[in-house]
Amino acid sequence: MNIRHLPLRLFLATLAIIILATTLPGTVSAHAEVIRSYPPDNSVVKQAPKQVQLWYSEAVAVNFITIQILDIQGQTVPTTSHRDNTDPTLVVIDLPTLGSGLYSIKWKVLSAQDGHFAQGLIVFGVGEGINLTNGATRQTEQPVNWIGSLFRWILYIGLSGLIGSLLVILLVVQKGPNQIEETSLSELRYSARQRLWRWAGWMACLALIAGFAQLAQQVFDSISPFVVNTSTLTAIGQISATPWGYAWQARQLLLVGILVLITWNGQREQTGKSTLWRSVGILLCLLLVIVSLTLTGHAAVVSTPVIAVIVDSFHLFAISLWVGGVVALAVGLVPIVGNQAMDIYETEPGQRLLRQYFGAYSRFAAVSVGIVIGTGIFSSAQQVYSPDALIETFYGRTLVFKILLVGIVGLAGLTNSLILHPALASVPGRILRKPEGWTLLPLRNLPTIIRIEAILGLVVLALSGLLTSNPPAYGIEFQSAAVNQPDQGSKLIGDLLINLSIKPNHPGQNLFYITAVSSRRPAPAEVLRVIVRMRYQEQDLGQQEAIVEPTGNDDYRFGSNNLSLPGRWAIDVVVRRKGVPDITATFDWNVLPVSRPVLISAQPFKPVLAPLGLTIIWLVVVVTRILWNSPHKKQK
Repeated sequence: MNIRHLPLRLFLATLAIIILATTLPGTVSAHAEVIRSYPPDNSVVKQAPKQVQLWYSEAVAVNFITIQILDIQGQTVPTTSHRDNTDPTLVVIDLPTLGSGLYSIKWKVLSAQDGHFAQGLIVFGVGEGINLTNGATRQTEQPVNWIGSLFRWILYIGLSGLIGSLLVILLVVQKGPNQIEETSLSELRYSARQRLWRWAGWMACLALIAGFAQLAQQVFDSISPFVVNTSTLTAIGQISATPWGYAWQARQLLLVGILVLITWNGQREQTGKSTLWRSVGILLCLLLVIVSLTLTGHAAVVSTPVIAVIVDSFHLFAISLWVGGVVALAVGLVPIVGNQAMDIYETEPGQRLLRQYFGAYSRFAAVSVGIVIGTGIFSSAQQVYSPDALIETFYGRTLVFKILLVGIVGLAGLTNSLILHPALASVPGRILRKPEGWTLLPLRNLPTIIRIEAILGLVVLALSGLLTSNPPAYGIEFQSAAVNQPDQGSKLIGDLLINLSIKPNHPGQNLFYITAVSSRRPAPAEVLRVIVRMRYQEQDLGQQEAIVEPTGNDDYRFGSNNLSLPGRWAIDVVVRRKGVPDITATFDWNVLPVSRPVLISAQPFKPVLAPLGLTIIWLVVVVTRILWNSPHKKQK
């Protein structure tokens, strides 16, 4: 097998694996969220309901439903809850007799599809004179998942350590420079491979431990004090039956297989036998591990999941190659170089060896940085809606910090490249009018810069763990800020001019004001009544209807809490007249949540950043391919 073609083959293998995984049925959907409720959120009902019904965006696990209802004094209302037998997305809460007042429902459920916990708050009132004017402005903030972020960070360290050490073995120290004949230097390559195989084994163990820690956190959340009659074994069984559980099991089995292959390779390395094919097999298994992570992450639930998962997988692989490779150099080569009896920094063979080994990695690192930048820009456009979302949310601020830190790590990598490649250092040398042969720093400083880059790279992985373990900055409150929906609309159907106005046009209680005026005098027929039919366009919630009697000359008014969700609604205004066919005017209506005030801009990132990210990825691939096949490269 020609190692020279390995990067391209890994690229194609990754692409094929991801496309196959994302086109299979049953991929992950979004976290379970309440899409409709009765009573509706922020509504007032005249009579106390006997039940509360919560419809979720996906099926919820039967044994992991937590419901807590409090009255205005903060006292707990005794309830029982269960999942509906015919509709797995419906949770029914049986209530005692409720008095007049304000009630809040705090819910927490486990998605039966993706194994993620979600929670939220719903408020409703019972009786006359209940004021919910400010109810719609509340936002239920999801707490930062610090423990999950820690476990995800440890998992990323293990995976990046595996990928980095394997690629350093395959592409940097697999073949030694023929021109170096000193025994101490020729042994360096063998010692480095042995050290890197041991490091890869430890990283596989670390990734396995992180996986078990993630399962333990899921189980702990499942048997929290708010959920009763749930044993540890029941929780494990329920979680294992979700797509998240299936992906977790596959990932752990792959890591066990990887650990066995690494142990085998380390033993064969001692006998001098080839380990190339098994090393490539380990890398392919690692690609499957990365795909299993992205299929249970944010990328799998966007509007274009196949593209997003492909880009996200390459982002994780590229950042693992970059950071994991630097760490592998710091662990596998730097200590050995420092232990050489001869001064490797001063002799010509030693300098040539350092530049060949460390320089070979720097070329792959440069490509990885380009892929990280392009894929990062594309993924940010999928997860951060607007500039306001970037600065107002925990996710957005963490992303900004990660971008700044990646820039600092990139500067450290550039410093290494200037030290390793005199031709590259000659460019700033000419600008600064330095003498021939000038370098930014002596070669002796290379290990220190590599250690700094490795430490900062681990912090980048920590920030990646925070981002992937917490909700993205793509909430409806940011999307609604960019939507301009007038509070009234008019349509001329036949001889009737029908006008519809809805205020305040937010989920919950709204006032409908309708006029139906004939353009003919006298009017051809008397209006008997107006019928209003409402259908939610973003999910099938059925049709809701209200019959309105006239309140004056051509005026019709009524209050309703049927518009319980933000988003697109189809509203039919049917005018029924005596002795003539009904006339129907259909209005496409956007019900807006209470949006945050615009600080910088509410315009979405996606139309600009998504094409930019894909363009950068394409340019990196094209330039890499051209340089890889250049005549100078082949001659060299």
